[in-house]
Amino acid sequence: MSKEESASKVLGYFMNTFLILCSRGIISNELIKNQEHLQEFSALKNHILKIKVSNYQTTLNNSFNCQFNCDIIQFHDDINRFHNNVITFVTDLENDVYINSNRVSEILQRYKRNTEIPIPQPTQLIKEVLKRLVIDTIIDMVNTYFEFIEPDHFYPGKDVLGLLLKKLCLLTIKDPDNIIKEIPVKERQQIYLFLRNLVFDEDGNHDHFFIYNSKKQLINMIDQYRTIINHSKRKEIEGYASSLIHDVINLFYFQRYTYEQIIDYMWIKNNDPIDPLSMNKVWDDDTDIDNLVVKLCSFPIFGIDLKDLDRRQIWARAHVITKKEEKFIPDTIRKRAHLNLLMGEFGSSLVGKYHDSLVDLTKLLKINPNDALALSIRGAAYRKMKRYEDALKDLNKSITIESNNAFALSIRGSIYRIEKKYVDSLLDLDKSLKIVPNNAFALSNRGEIYRMMGNYENALEDLNKSLEIKPDNAYALSNRGEVYRLMKRYDDALLDLNRSLTIQPNNVLALSNRGEIYKLMKRYDDALLDLNKSLKIKPNNIFILSSRGELYRFMKKYNDALIDFNKLLEIDPNDTFTLINRGETYLMMNNYENALLDLNKSLNIKQDDAFALRIRGKTYRMMNRYDDALIDLTKSLELEPCNTLALSVRGEVYRIMGDYKKALVDFNKLLAIEPNDAFALSSRGEIYRMMKSYENALKDLNKSLEIKSDNAFALSNRGEVYRMMKRYDDALLDLNRSLTIQPNNVLALSNRGEIYKLMKRYDDALLDLNKSLKIKPNNIFILSSRGELYRFMKKYNDALIDFNKLLEIDPNDTFTLINRGETYLMMNSYENSLSDLNKSLDIKQDDALALRIRAKTYRMMNRYDDALIDLTKSLELEPCNTLALSIRGEVYRIMGDYKKALVDFDKLLTIDLNDAFALSNRGVIFRIMEKYDDALLNLNKSLKLNPNNAFTLSNRGATYRLTKKYLLSLSDLIDSIELDPNNTFALINRSATYRMIKKYDEALADLNKLVEIEPKNAFILSSRGEIYRLMNRFEEALSDLNDSLKIEQTSAFALSNRGATYLLMNKYEDALIDLNQSLEIEPNNVFSLNNRGITFRMLYKYDQSLLDFNKSLEIYPDIFTLRQRGITLYMMKRYKSALSGLSNTLKFKTNNACILSGREECVIILDIVVLDVAALGVIVFSIECDFVIVGVVVTGGTAKFVFGVIAFGVVVPCRRFWCCCYLEYEF
Repeated sequence: MSKEESASKVLGYFMNTFLILCSRGIISNELIKNQEHLQEFSALKNHILKIKVSNYQTTLNNSFNCQFNCDIIQFHDDINRFHNNVITFVTDLENDVYINSNRVSEILQRYKRNTEIPIPQPTQLIKEVLKRLVIDTIIDMVNTYFEFIEPDHFYPGKDVLGLLLKKLCLLTIKDPDNIIKEIPVKERQQIYLFLRNLVFDEDGNHDHFFIYNSKKQLINMIDQYRTIINHSKRKEIEGYASSLIHDVINLFYFQRYTYEQIIDYMWIKNNDPIDPLSMNKVWDDDTDIDNLVVKLCSFPIFGIDLKDLDRRQIWARAHVITKKEEKFIPDTIRKRAHLNLLMGEFGSSLVGKYHDSLVDLTKLLKINPNDALALSIRGAAYRKMKRYEDALKDLNKSITIESNNAFALSIRGSIYRIEKKYVDSLLDLDKSLKIVPNNAFALSNRGEIYRMMGNYENALEDLNKSLEIKPDNAYALSNRGEVYRLMKRYDDALLDLNRSLTIQPNNVLALSNRGEIYKLMKRYDDALLDLNKSLKIKPNNIFILSSRGELYRFMKKYNDALIDFNKLLEIDPNDTFTLINRGETYLMMNNYENALLDLNKSLNIKQDDAFALRIRGKTYRMMNRYDDALIDLTKSLELEPCNTLALSVRGEVYRIMGDYKKALVDFNKLLAIEPNDAFALSSRGEIYRMMKSYENALKDLNKSLEIKSDNAFALSNRGEVYRMMKRYDDALLDLNRSLTIQPNNVLALSNRGEIYKLMKRYDDALLDLNKSLKIKPNNIFILSSRGELYRFMKKYNDALIDFNKLLEIDPNDTFTLINRGETYLMMNSYENSLSDLNKSLDIKQDDALALRIRAKTYRMMNRYDDALIDLTKSLELEPCNTLALSIRGEVYRIMGDYKKALVDFDKLLTIDLNDAFALSNRGVIFRIMEKYDDALLNLNKSLKLNPNNAFTLSNRGATYRLTKKYLLSLSDLIDSIELDPNNTFALINRSATYRMIKKYDEALADLNKLVEIEPKNAFILSSRGEIYRLMNRFEEALSDLNDSLKIEQTSAFALSNRGATYLLMNKYEDALIDLNQSLEIEPNNVFSLNNRGITFRMLYKYDQSLLDFNKSLEIYPDIFTLRQRGITLYMMKRYKSALSGLSNTLKFKTNNACILSGREECVIILDIVVLDVAALGVIVFSIECDFVIVGVVVTGGTAKFVFGVIAFGVVVPCRRFWCCCYLEYEF
């Protein structure tokens, strides 16, 4: 071989190896052995280039031009060709191919796949895993070769290579790994293209030694897993080995570097979710890919920025096989997502990671929607991505599941802070820090919240603690500096916020500018220091003197301000700007006359000075000279139509004058210029409030407070708006914050007291109103409000004191007269109530409120007609007044005019579908009208709205009792009595329910309590008498019934019960008298008819007895009456009629043993043979013996021998024997 050929070969090999080592990051000082060879190498390189440049130029240019005309399509074709060759080399594993299952199982285990192989049929999994194995094996061999190459085996100048590499490393400060990135794009493309065409070039017909050795290893390796039995086929397949190795080297090591952007490749991880954009489709169109994961990636994905989901460009998709997601490891997913978040705190760009986290966490939450930790981590990821609404949804749910999740609480608190929901933020951060006290993140966030709320000591405490934990936390330092500023700890603020302020201590411009900044930030002491120092250097600097004069005015050092302004006016007596400033200073001192002197002089000098006109307009406003103020402000605005201060002041004047439309025009214009003017927003919000446009008011006040969260005026106004909108909780939040800023703000205190009153938090309301009245003792509004509050608290005498005081101030104050009248009404002092209400209505005849309260008074006096007159008139004035409608509906109900009552309650419910009072009353009316289903519908809905209403509960209990749902009835009545222990209606109904279920002791207990409450109530006494009768306590029963009838002589209920009692005492004549009288009052009373029928029978008046039972059965056919009539018929020896009646009875209860027994007796008496007596459930043997029946009743394992007359299951003493005897025998 000639020297030139040898040199060419060495150079080709050197360049190939060198660039490979660079690209793989293998360059290191260990390759350098002898620095003396550097000159030798340089000479050799120059000689080679001269010889070979012409030979390679054509090849290089042709190859380069060709390659750069290739695009993604060409690359994709090359990838597909390589992939097909791999498939061919692996084979289809079917014909003439033996699979070594044990070895395949091992390789599956290596790739962490299921090691069970279906024998004898191979699966797609085996093919894919062998494809992956072939590619991995080739890459491993190439890497090993490049990493452990020994150049002296091939050429003698190995040290030359080392010297060159060391030289290149010394010439750059970068790591060897990054050298390749410094090569210009075009040079890199040319080099890699050149290498791609020449690397491992064959010498004649022989493979390069690396290709030759690697091919043998590859074939031996694959044969361990699959063996090709057919020799010719084996030889053909093995022929692909060399091209596979070449393809791997070209594609993976060179070709992908020949494009303008280097093409990356990446293996998809096992168990990764399916991504149709980056993976070849191996699933059906109707497959739910959300349930699929990667089982194995057999061919990698190629493209650019593959790890960045937002920027990636895919050139060739991966080949994967899928499986259903069988194993999902929540803890791993959570930890990985949490780690991403922690990395993000250090500034890493992890949008892709967050996206991955969201994918994983979302998948995890599909499996377990209540995984609190996963929810909180996903919420944190959303927060990092500024998707705050999504974050809050997750964090809210996480905290609902785990209320003590400190991490979730701190993240949600930080989001609330970002959204300026400071109260909510503070609640979360407080709770988080109780659980984990040393959380720097939560501490710094809470510190900022405290700062925003003006709670600087707590803010500082949190921020100090946060900085102890993390001293380099810029966020906490910034916040602490802001807190120091607000606390006027300026030195500390400077340390944290701006330590550079001492760089140029004598620079007048810097000092004055810093002083101006301090002034704008209201850091007046520091501003004054800077301005004073500036004036020492330049004592007569007009700008600095004027600035300091303004500063003094801001600091309310008006005399000092006047000294500076006076000095300026000594320098120039006609300085209009200084005249205006001095005039404004006088204005701040409430020295309006002097203010006008300066402002008038200024305007004499310069008539059209808009600034002077504004300040004079402001002065006129303070002097209540609103018309003069409007003249100046309007002229000022003609000169400067967009001056926001003039617009603001004029808008305020219009508002004070009640001209809300014009006021709105000014504030609208102002806010079109400065949309974020917090003062203008709050003022316009107040105007909207006065116009009762609450939604618009709320929009402005919200925005104002977003800009300036500690504006006490705006907070108080928004609180008032919330109150008018009945959003009491929101109102309290604002008023509490307002009072934190201004603890003695009477308006805020009285408004908060009013809200507490509406929320029935009477003690809190009283504290606020008392405090307000200490500040303003004669405030009419607050006195009136407190009087109402005392009335609500049932402190009627205290209420009267306030109302009396108000009426001393103004005896004809109709509102106070109405309030005092209502107070008298609550005290049951109806005459005094009417006196006040009549006086009020004499003054103002059409006062709907007074009419309503007087109607209430009339109702309490049972003057229902008068009540109706007032209520009807009140409703003519206010047709939709719900209170008037509800009272009138109630009056109609009391008067029994249910249709009219329903009309009122129906109207109430068209106004408010959820009016619990109307629903309850309508339910009562339906109950009285015996429309029980409608009654229950209304009562149920009412109780959903107001579940603890004793009146509604008792009425529903009564309805359940009437529908024989006794257990439900008892449940409601018990709840009602717990709420109102002396509720007579509930007690009466509960006793009646106990009676129906035969719990007579419980019924008696309720009735005893009722007698204690109302000892002269005839109905209660008669009800207790009934219970005594049912308990066979006849004497006590008679005592109560006698007392009841003394009170109410014509009570059919009491008479029928006393008659029944006499019947049981065998006082048949007395019984008959009471029952006759009862039936004269209520002819269709079934209870009285039945008892009189029995009484007639006992007096042997069978015909009369039969008439009563027949009539009773016409009214209400039931078993008891049928049986009693059967007895009467039996006693009349009308056996067929008795049997017929008994059969009818069995239609009601076919298996009633007593009835069956009685029917058997009639059958035997009539000599009728019954064959299936046993089938009837009771065996009866009856023998007729001169009206004495001897029967044997067999039930279970007991035989009862009965001597006596058994008539329809009832043992009736025979007139001949007057007794009966029972003998039992168990067998």
